[in-house]
Amino acid sequence: MFKCSLLSYCALFVIFSCHAEEHSHAEAQDDKGEKEKDAKEKQEGIVLRAEKDGMPDFNIFGAATVSLNHVSSNITYYNGENKPDQIKTDQKSTSETSKDSTKMRIVGGCTDIGFSAKGSLPNGWAYGATISLDAERGNTGVDRMYLSAERNNVGTFHVGNVRGADSVFAFDGQRLMGGLCGADGSFPFDLDYSTGVISPCYVIGFTNKATKASYFTPTIMGFQAGISITPDTKHIGTMAKDSGSGDSTPGNDPGLFIKGDNDKERPSGRNNIAFGFSHAWDFNNGWKTNFGAIFVTEDSKPIETNCYVGEIVGKKDAVGKDGDANYQKEVEASAPVARKIKLRNAGAFHLSGTVTYKDWSFGAGFINNGKSRLPTGEMYTDGGKDVIPGGFLVAKDGNAGHAWNIGTKYVFEQWTFAAVFHKTSRKVTANQKANSTILSFSAEYQFCPGLKVFCELDNIVTHSCDYACAVYNLVHAKKDAIQKQSAFFVAVGAKVTF
Repeated sequence: MFKCSLLSYCALFVIFSCHAEEHSHAEAQDDKGEKEKDAKEKQEGIVLRAEKDGMPDFNIFGAATVSLNHVSSNITYYNGENKPDQIKTDQKSTSETSKDSTKMRIVGGCTDIGFSAKGSLPNGWAYGATISLDAERGNTGVDRMYLSAERNNVGTFHVGNVRGADSVFAFDGQRLMGGLCGADGSFPFDLDYSTGVISPCYVIGFTNKATKASYFTPTIMGFQAGISITPDTKHIGTMAKDSGSGDSTPGNDPGLFIKGDNDKERPSGRNNIAFGFSHAWDFNNGWKTNFGAIFVTEDSKPIETNCYVGEIVGKKDAVGKDGDANYQKEVEASAPVARKIKLRNAGAFHLSGTVTYKDWSFGAGFINNGKSRLPTGEMYTDGGKDVIPGGFLVAKDGNAGHAWNIGTKYVFEQWTFAAVFHKTSRKVTANQKANSTILSFSAEYQFCPGLKVFCELDNIVTHSCDYACAVYNLVHAKKDAIQKQSAFFVAVGAKVTF
């Protein structure tokens, strides 16, 4: 009896225990389900709140390029020797002291990654922020950082470190170039132009990514206008005042201002204003057009640079082969004296256009720099004596030069072919010029969206003049002014964008 009762109690205990365990397990499962449901609801709530509160969408973008570059260059230097105090240089412009250089290297260029956030407000405004990091050529850091705001019937505003109207409204032949972008790409880092030759791509006073505020109108019947205001062209980001006045100051060109002459200042501008205007039209029959105009003006700041009281003189010495004249130049000048040089205000314009018919595109552009950022006339005289502003490769009656280009592009399935021709010319004195011709070709094959391989060929020929070379050697310790140069550049590589 006792045993039966004990067995009965044990059986009841086991039954109740199993039931309790099942109930506990069920409760645990219910709790787990409830927690997962709560977590899911919380996550969904975050998304809903994000949509409700207009939190911006986040995006990551970037590009990386690797190429094998080969440069073959022939350079003729403008030889001479200097004596202290009384500087006398016997220099012959046709001296055949040349240096052949051939180099090949693997380059990781155009490497950047960016982040953007874009959101919208109930009243129709959209806002955003963009930060781009540049990892090219050891200059790793923030390349662009700007805030934006836009509305369909109002236009677009940009504030920060970003290119403005002096870049947005350019549609010339150079914009059709593929590969490493030719004259606006890699090879200018691999070779030097002849002394006094300007870049073919940008106006003097170009602000690049200097801190600015820009406004672009809505597009109406294909027409759009824009304006960018840059308070100080040498200020970028959080840089201290005047800390960007060296060789890298935007808007300068080593063809005008001697690079690396150890002066503390380079020309720069205050209240730089860039105006842009464009018209784009699709005729819906295969024809498309895009035309643009840019004008840049500013208050160019006076700078301090070494000046020489004296003159550059020369006489005709002999006539060489094919009628080439040999000149013997002498630089007769005092020891350098630091002076404050007044500059002409920048005033340059860029006209461009592209016409497309189905798979073919044709583009052309013209740049005129006028006398932007050059010393004013009175800076070239002192008490009836001639003065040579040592930081400038231009005489009193010279100018900042002009450039033009023409290009074409053809797209065939996954292939894209392009060719661009550039020509620059700058009056250094009344009868001496520095000029260049550049011919570029590119071929690209796109394996899939975001991946392409390319080949680029460039032929570069540049010529300087006696005045530019003599002043360069007068100022520059290395005295390695380049009289003439011809180069051939080849690049083969791949690019990934995302």
